[in-house]
Amino acid sequence: MLRTLFLCALTFPVRDAQSLQSWHPKQFRKHSIAKTADGAENKQISLEPVLTPVGSPTLAGESLAPAVVDVSTQSGNGERATVEQGEKVGEYPHFEQCRNCTLCAADQLEPSFHTSLAEIQPTHDTCPVCRGCTHHIERINTQPKVAGTAVKMATGNTGASIYTTPTNRTTNGIAVIKVHGVKSDMVAVSKVPQMMRLYHNSYYKSDERKMVNALMKLQHDCGLDHINIQEWIEPLRAVVPGLSQRLEIKESIFAEFAEGASLEVLTGKLTDEKLFKLLQRVPHEAIYNAALFDTLFVQGDRHGENLFITDEGGFKLIDTRDTTLTFMDSLFLPGTYFMERNRIGNEAMHAKVPPPPGPPKRRDHWLQLTLDYRCHVPGGAIGFNYPPKVHQCLASMQNASAEELMARYGLPGLSHGKRLQLAARTLHDEGFEAALHAIPKKKVIKDQPPNGFPWQEPCCDIAFKVHARRDQTRRPLPVKPAAT
Repeated sequence: MLRTLFLCALTFPVRDAQSLQSWHPKQFRKHSIAKTADGAENKQISLEPVLTPVGSPTLAGESLAPAVVDVSTQSGNGERATVEQGEKVGEYPHFEQCRNCTLCAADQLEPSFHTSLAEIQPTHDTCPVCRGCTHHIERINTQPKVAGTAVKMATGNTGASIYTTPTNRTTNGIAVIKVHGVKSDMVAVSKVPQMMRLYHNSYYKSDERKMVNALMKLQHDCGLDHINIQEWIEPLRAVVPGLSQRLEIKESIFAEFAEGASLEVLTGKLTDEKLFKLLQRVPHEAIYNAALFDTLFVQGDRHGENLFITDEGGFKLIDTRDTTLTFMDSLFLPGTYFMERNRIGNEAMHAKVPPPPGPPKRRDHWLQLTLDYRCHVPGGAIGFNYPPKVHQCLASMQNASAEELMARYGLPGLSHGKRLQLAARTLHDEGFEAALHAIPKKKVIKDQPPNGFPWQEPCCDIAFKVHARRDQTRRPLPVKPAAT
């Protein structure tokens, strides 16, 4: 039996040497960081109060969510509710009049919300079709193809259900909503009656909503809003598909739908060669900007699940808000836990006894090491080589106090202002590499060095070699790096 083994070659640069010798961020404008899906007709969502089927946004040829409603849907008891084209929404009972509603028309942009369940008095037990919703939501069930391989959409480790809904705020016409408390399409975690769950304003903490607005303003002011997904707040009233469960959130957090698949899913699904070729398509500028983003905004959870890559090398950061301006941990940045975990393996990181010298036994995440920012900038360092808008942003924050930064951007707490102040001042006065050493790192394991792990030489290339399997343990065999 043959199996492919690979070894990190400590070489720089990883790609076209000539293009990097005279490197400047503006040179990379020729790269398309993210390509939008075909079908401009799906960008504008119909808001007419008529149940008329319209085209659905698609990803890799698969429908994700209808723009208003389906013309038919299967109810829980096996009956099919249908809506003829052109039927008026006003002919159906309102959302609040129905204890259960199978299909709800998205005909209200600014609904009124109740403050208690006692204010809702349903007059119908089950409504095949109702009106009064702000959005029509669907579960993510597509399997996009990346590098010729169908991959399952990851939903994270939070236990939340992920839904999509049409929107005119994104280029692909799709938004994402993460909802806790719904285990699956058929099981509700809470014992509260399905149609009587009322989230209202208490669903999201005040700090979460504040950080959405603060981060969007920060990344816009610093010219880094193209690398991270967009988030916004608007009312949500919908019916959970398959459950007929009432879902009301007065200030719900919506996010841009990220195309492609997460790096972690691709790491487990693609062959090493396919994944390596895919990572080679990611523009240098995208990784450079991602490193700037995670350093300036002190991102504390940038692992492979929070990075989406498309077949063309499109590149988006997701799930950034929760750990912004906390403690640094990013697979783009040396000295962090995720970088070290990718280098020596998860088992070695958590072992009670230090691993023996030599090549690590587990190399599952070695390909992710090639995303080290040092492999994508000339000389392996950024120094003060920032884009013009980042320079302006840092200059505007250089002499501001933590309290002033908190007030300027609406940050949730003073600790966030202090962390932003530290990152901005160090980046401006001492340069990028000095900031990486100065910003506190997230501590994951007990014996982790307080100032981060020692920096290792960047792994900018991977040498592949085929060996016969020699034992049952499948331990890697040492191979020499490719000639450069």
